[in-house]
Amino acid sequence: MQRGTKCFWRKKGRFLIVNAAVDDEEFCFVNIYVPNDQNQQITFYANITDSIRTRKTDKILIGGDFNCPLTASDKFGGKHACLISKSCNSIC
Repeated sequence: MQRGTKCFWRKKGRFLIVNAAVDDEEFCFVNIYVPNDQNQQITFYANITDSIRTRKTDKILIGGDFNCPLTASDKFGGKHACLISKSCNSIC
């Protein structure tokens, strides 16, 4: 197995993917910042899902700002939003 770290990101920002070898095991760390707009979220999740699927490991850790309320009490102000969009679930 090759040692080292590989990074992948889009010029517009919104996500960073880091592949790293730790004790001869390959890991994929993903940090995301999902758009607030639900239409943009659908495109974003499609792009990030495609990018993650090209990684050569099943050890994937995703964190960041999903802009996806889990409960109604998590949403303050702004437009009414559906809870956990289908596009958010697609990366699970």
